[in-house]
Amino acid sequence: MEIDEERMRMMVSAIGRAAVDLKFSGRPVTEQTIAEKLDQFRRAEPGIVGKKVYMDAADIMRYGRLQ
Repeated sequence: MEIDEERMRMMVSAIGRAAVDLKFSGRPVTEQTIAEKLDQFRRAEPGIVGKKVYMDAADIMRYGRLQ
């Protein structure tokens, strides 16, 4: 599956946001904790596009690819 550049940029930004949030909260920064934090962001996100970005970013962290 090919991902357009803007969508990829949004996913990388979401992953970075999750990693920084975990680091500053003192939690370990692992693939699993990043995916969990992305799920939290997804639940709090009101927009459909944002929810999809967080879901795709979590899939990349969990499985190494989009589901």
